[in-house]
Amino acid sequence: MDETQNQQNTPEHNLYSPPDPTPDTPTPEVTPPEDSPPPPPANYNSAEVNAQILANSFTPSNPTSPTDPTPQTPNQPKKNTGFIVAIIVGIVIIAFAAFFIIPAFVLLPNAQRTQRDIQRRDDINHFIRMIDSFQLNNRGSIPAEEDLDGFLRNYLRIHQNEFTVPGGDPYIVTIDPTGQSAATDTIAYSGPGHQCDGDNFTPIDNQQSAAARIRLERGGYYCRDTHGQGTERQATDLGPMNDTRRRNTIAFVFSQVNSFQTNNRAAVPTDETFPNFVAEYLDVDYRFDGFNIIFDPTGRQATINTVAYSGPGFRCDQNGNFTTVNHQRTVAARIRLDTGGYYCQDNQ
Repeated sequence: MDETQNQQNTPEHNLYSPPDPTPDTPTPEVTPPEDSPPPPPANYNSAEVNAQILANSFTPSNPTSPTDPTPQTPNQPKKNTGFIVAIIVGIVIIAFAAFFIIPAFVLLPNAQRTQRDIQRRDDINHFIRMIDSFQLNNRGSIPAEEDLDGFLRNYLRIHQNEFTVPGGDPYIVTIDPTGQSAATDTIAYSGPGHQCDGDNFTPIDNQQSAAARIRLERGGYYCRDTHGQGTERQATDLGPMNDTRRRNTIAFVFSQVNSFQTNNRAAVPTDETFPNFVAEYLDVDYRFDGFNIIFDPTGRQATINTVAYSGPGFRCDQNGNFTTVNHQRTVAARIRLDTGGYYCQDNQ
């Protein structure tokens, strides 16, 4: 027994054991950093932990969701497609603006010149009609040079600012048998014994014939004489044959009815005077080209190119038909429209 105890107490059997800490000296607690890994589990295996750390070191910083079929490539540059689209839209808008605005700047001056030339033709036609009125009041004589001022004052410039250049001053009217003085603001008046030969004056052996001539902005001259001859009328300036032109033609008929009344003591064209009204006020003017007019108190003979004229004592009703009125200076006219129905106008 004593030998066994002695063998256990021999130095080779006494293994080193660290001394117990002093009870009154506590070991300080060390708080790990917040981002430090958790402590190893009880069944710590250093090989497995090292493998896990190595795997985590290769995990992408922004892993995609497992459900995302198109993972993003880190730091891939994005194309600025919005800026490119804005440039394309701007180019398209500029192209469309140029397409519409440039032709407007080109066509508008031409249209304005055409409109002013139309008025010049109208003014020459009016000048000739006033010569006809002068003849009626002066036993068929034509205004001579000494009559020109009175003719202008009493027939063309009764009121202030009448018979003026389009948008300008009163016309200059000269006695010029050659017609060479004609300009866009000057009417060359031949005096007695002349007529138009195209757009030029030519002398004739008839002292009751006279002509007037004016220059047009778009080139050439316009000439009319008391026989209804002269430069070919420009109906094409009025545009295509459509319902707008048909309405304008009815308005033109009534402007001529007013001129007729001015020259006939307010009387309107009757059945007896209707042929002269057509010959002297309508057929001589290019604005009536392409149309006919008939004396028809019923209005039933109106077509798309024929104006029905009622004669005295009629006006238009709400349906575009003629209806009688107890007023002998009231007349109506109507025309059929392409779009259906009739257009009717009266002077009431």
